[in-house]
Amino acid sequence: MIVDSSPESGDGVSKDLLGDFVSSLARIDAGAPDCLDSSTLARALYSSDASIYRVVPRAVARPRSVDEVAALMRAAAEVGLPVTTRGAGTSCAGNAIGEGLVIDLARHLHTIHSLDPESRTAVVDPGVIQDRLQDAGRPHGLRFGPDPSTSTRCTIGGMIGNNACGPRALGYGRTCDNVVQADLLTAAGDIPRSARRQCRGFASVPVERTLPRRIWGSSAPSSAPSPVRCPATSWSI
Repeated sequence: MIVDSSPESGDGVSKDLLGDFVSSLARIDAGAPDCLDSSTLARALYSSDASIYRVVPRAVARPRSVDEVAALMRAAAEVGLPVTTRGAGTSCAGNAIGEGLVIDLARHLHTIHSLDPESRTAVVDPGVIQDRLQDAGRPHGLRFGPDPSTSTRCTIGGMIGNNACGPRALGYGRTCDNVVQADLLTAAGDIPRSARRQCRGFASVPVERTLPRRIWGSSAPSSAPSPVRCPATSWSI
């Protein structure tokens, strides 16, 4: 864990809460505290996103595995430390900042685990950048439908959190229309697997469409949308 002993690093109450959190985290997973950073620099870097807001967190975590994320969530729940998950920080509404613990899911959790051209689905981590997913699908004539202007840096997990769209959303659908299954992490640190859901229908249109996967740490609507005309060469996650 990286710490900053300077006065700016927080008041007494903040330090007590952070200390309790670190102790709880170490008890749950002895190696997890190594992913924490409460230095003044880290807290400043993660205090803003693409919005006009600025909220300084008490600490930043850059987990290296799903198990570490689960441990962070359990420890935070035990001591009452607020949690904000963050992808690339491209939100214009302050969605990626918070006063408690900011968990950076893009630093290490950015693997494309598989891509199946036949089912037009992919399995990815939440920190995968959208354009990387597009590059992986391009040789197969596939694309992940939503196309926000920040595609060169936004993450799939962040797109799910914001239900990202884009100028071609009427043709390719919103992010929620292209998620087949998600492994969710509850506030208690449990990871139940969501039920597989039906994506938007694919029409025989000579255009590209979407790529789905199970996205860890994200949520999807419980009911499937009505079938609509969509390009036949899309995929989902």
